[in-house]
Amino acid sequence: MRTADKMKIMWVLTFGVIWLIFHTPAIAAGSLTDVSVTPEISNVAGSYTSMNVAFTVTNALPADGRIRVVFGIVGGDSITCYNGSVVVSNDVTTLDGGFTVEWPDAATGSHNSIVIKRDGTGTQTNPGEVVNCSFGNVLLPATPGSYPVTTVETRNTTTIDIASNAATIHVFSSAGIASFDIAVVANQTAGIPFNLTINNAVDSRGLAANGVVRISAAAKAGTSPSGQAPVFRDVTVTNGTGVAEQMLFEANTNVKLQAQVDGGITKTTNSFDVAPSATVATAKIYDGSTGDVPGATETSDFGIESGVTKQVHALGWDLFGNYIGATAVDWAVGGNAVNDTIGTVSPANGLSTTFTAGKVGVCTIQALLSGVVKDESGLVTVSANSATITNINIQ
Repeated sequence: MRTADKMKIMWVLTFGVIWLIFHTPAIAAGSLTDVSVTPEISNVAGSYTSMNVAFTVTNALPADGRIRVVFGIVGGDSITCYNGSVVVSNDVTTLDGGFTVEWPDAATGSHNSIVIKRDGTGTQTNPGEVVNCSFGNVLLPATPGSYPVTTVETRNTTTIDIASNAATIHVFSSAGIASFDIAVVANQTAGIPFNLTINNAVDSRGLAANGVVRISAAAKAGTSPSGQAPVFRDVTVTNGTGVAEQMLFEANTNVKLQAQVDGGITKTTNSFDVAPSATVATAKIYDGSTGDVPGATETSDFGIESGVTKQVHALGWDLFGNYIGATAVDWAVGGNAVNDTIGTVSPANGLSTTFTAGKVGVCTIQALLSGVVKDESGLVTVSANSATITNINIQ
């Protein structure tokens, strides 16, 4: 090969290397998403806790990468890590391998930050994967308030940032609940759970408080007619708010519940109504086409002549014994034999029906729900029609 050709090739290769150096894009630091830093054991001022750190990776975190958490200072106070801090748990599906904890932060000497160092024995955490890990031996500030986590960042072994973002930690008072509000309770249905919410719970200094609010009956929230007692659950309040599921079985109007802090403030809910369950469990037969209890007469034994009619209606109760009122049922006649119709009912379904006496005999009027007989009238004794008998005698 000629010397001139060799020089051309060397020039091309050299230029190509230079071009690659200047045109290969650098990996820019990204912003972590879905960042949260949350106390796990306690979020009460002045207490020790473990801290959970979670975020979604934007740029890959190497198997030997770092996670650095920096706590901000407010009024001279800060969340502080202590010697002996260790990784206490992690989601091994995205953050496997071993760990060590660097405290204080070697780069800054700060006691307000901690570095979780992966040891390279795991696998790379890829973009879009969620990192979830916890470290212990963290002291919360003595003063309640909102404390910034100024930085949650991922790094490589040379402390170059890969991605970062910030979060906030709420530290609450240990002074207890001095005041709270109860969210409006809507009308309810017997046997259906509903949420009771406590809002704006604060301590004596007006700071968001933690605590427990006891729930009980204030008015008309008692045991149902068939014996089911109400279910009251205490509300655990965190950062000034909390919710717990309650359940009432007695149908009533102007019901009220009571909310009380042990040894402290007591409040009652607004008045609300509890309706009977929509499911009819029991039905009974009463005289007439309409009527209510008390006042309506349950259909007992009666006599009737052939061709004469009698109207009856059904009233219902739910499975907790609460009175529902007029109830649509299926109607039938009990005691009829084949080709021996002692009586008929019409309509066969509805709030009420008309019984028409047929042949001489004894039968009953039946009320059914879903094919099951729920009630029968007393014995219906059908006799010959006196007008017919008179006509026969005259002839």
